[in-house]
Amino acid sequence: MDLTTSLDELARSTTKVFVDGSIISTDYNGADFPKESPDFAEHIGAKSRVKRRCGGSFGYRGIRFSYLNRQSSHTNAFASFVRNNSHFTTTSDVVNEHHLLVTHLKRVLSTHEKGKQGTMEQKLRKCANSHHEINYLLRGRVNNPDWPELIDYIRDARLYSPRRNLFRKSKRVHYSHEDAGLVTAALMECFDTDARVAIIAQDFDIVNIALQLGEDIATRRLPESLGILYEAPLASLRVYFPSNTDWIPNHELQFMVDTKLNMSYRENAGDLPRIERLRI
Repeated sequence: MDLTTSLDELARSTTKVFVDGSIISTDYNGADFPKESPDFAEHIGAKSRVKRRCGGSFGYRGIRFSYLNRQSSHTNAFASFVRNNSHFTTTSDVVNEHHLLVTHLKRVLSTHEKGKQGTMEQKLRKCANSHHEINYLLRGRVNNPDWPELIDYIRDARLYSPRRNLFRKSKRVHYSHEDAGLVTAALMECFDTDARVAIIAQDFDIVNIALQLGEDIATRRLPESLGILYEAPLASLRVYFPSNTDWIPNHELQFMVDTKLNMSYRENAGDLPRIERLRI
């Protein structure tokens, strides 16, 4: 199994690609800026914690031009992938969360509509337009989970928590209904044995859910209400991360895990793999 692929190659080789909100705004290689947040929403102040730090204003004069330029180039390219591949999808929860950024960008721009439209404003408007297009396209294609028992099991069995110290992240682990719903929606597509389903994310919680759900299916740990997962000939659900060194400009992806218990992590390796050094 190839551990790396490109976004374009993945689009050609899959029947469904579920996009997590964590990668829509990821516009740089983690190895290049290890101390920066990959989330553009934090730089522009779309998250409440950052708004408070910025005094609650919707201004953007303190944002470096390099952030806007980087985000503008990335979202323009990412919008093109979503536009040209109708099997790129997600859930309503992810779309609604991303829409907070879309709304914030519009509010920032509205405060400067009557002023001089300089280079900063033009770049910001280009970012806003690309995010709006991505959100609009994905909203029209949502695949929502319709399996509350599985979502409840993911929560109750804490499948988002690492087992055997694999795929740990620096932040405190907590349950996310959005993550559980995304994996559940993707797994529901795997009941077609000809399906080739992938998730693109940058969140170890999603990696852990997919891997440990696969383990629990293989070891028959599931409750009786989910017993269909033992008998059904499920296709494999794969999870990919943006490459730590070549996400920009080539949109390279790193394979992480699949529900057939393949993974890029080697338990007996002397050093942690490169993917484990991502700042999540």
